Amino acid sequence: MRPDYLALRPDGSIVDTRLRFGRDDRVRITRGPHAGSLATVESLLGCWIKDNSPQSEPGYNVALDGGDVVSVRWDWVAPV
Repeated sequence: MRPDYLALRPDGSIVDTRLRFGRDDRVRITRGPHAGSLATVESLLGCWIKDNSPQSEPGYNVALDGGDVVSVRWDWVAPV
């Protein structure tokens, strides 16, 4: 059984509906060490490494307005 957040596209591929933003979308980070920062989505993440352990939460690589690129969870961003 497929989790509710995975949707089947007409072409047969599956999309994670938790990922609402795409490349170049402007977002505000709402949680974590960069909360309150404005950023631009660079790419989508399927998983990343934290504390030497793979994490399976989807998320985004975002470029902060200051120039740094950071990874954030899907639920740590909101539209600007």
